[in-house]
Amino acid sequence: LLVNEEILNVIIEKMKNITHQDEVNKNSDFFLDLGGDSLSYYELVASIEGYFGVKFNLEEGLNRTPLQFMATIMEKI
Repeated sequence: LLVNEEILNVIIEKMKNITHQDEVNKNSDFFLDLGGDSLSYYELVASIEGYFGVKFNLEEGLNRTPLQFMATIMEKI
């Protein structure tokens, strides 16, 4: 998987802001590591969709880490 640092950094910052956690890396699980819940997850998804102009299909599965979000975004743009 080719890592796009720019996309990855935006996602990490958004996760930090929503979860109020300072320690977020590319493999941080939104729920298990950062204490996110379903409401804050939807807030994160909406924020990422708005920033990148993409739509996530949540029926395809949840992106839980910045790396997973980045891979999905790269497929869509």
